[in-house]
Amino acid sequence: MGCDVFGYVEFNDPEDGWTKAITIGAFIDRNYDVYGCLWGFRNGTHFRPLIGDSEHITYKHIREADWDEEAEDLDERITVFNILENGEEEWSYKVGKETNMITDEERKHLAFGGSVELINGAGRLQRCRRELHKRKDILPDKVNLLFSLMELLANEYGDENVRMKIDIDY
Repeated sequence: MGCDVFGYVEFNDPEDGWTKAITIGAFIDRNYDVYGCLWGFRNGTHFRPLIGDSEHITYKHIREADWDEEAEDLDERITVFNILENGEEEWSYKVGKETNMITDEERKHLAFGGSVELINGAGRLQRCRRELHKRKDILPDKVNLLFSLMELLANEYGDENVRMKIDIDY
């Protein structure tokens, strides 16, 4: 069953109070990596949430976050790369850790940071591994654009007077 986040960015205007500026749906979509990185739920990437048990994040939290921070553990999912003729890897897709494309023995190997090579159904050489991510590498460009919009508002209203507020639909 899927999970969605609905919400908006708002600012605290001295005369009008908290005012909605923009909805976040088009920026965040259904991206569980972002959910884990920012709020700590659906957190297969194993990041500590930016703040404790809260459904809003101020621009101050975003500005002060350590975006080079690594997750606390390897991603639960397996990342699959195509191996090109020159030996370089090309990202292909991610699969759940319970996939039947690898054996239980190979799965144990991946749990400790190893990699597994296999030939897919089309005869292509692929490499599978679980990755350790940094916060900055998990965020798509659209989320960074949302942060830039928050920064513009924070320049006018202050870092603690601009926040992203969410409702979670499990």
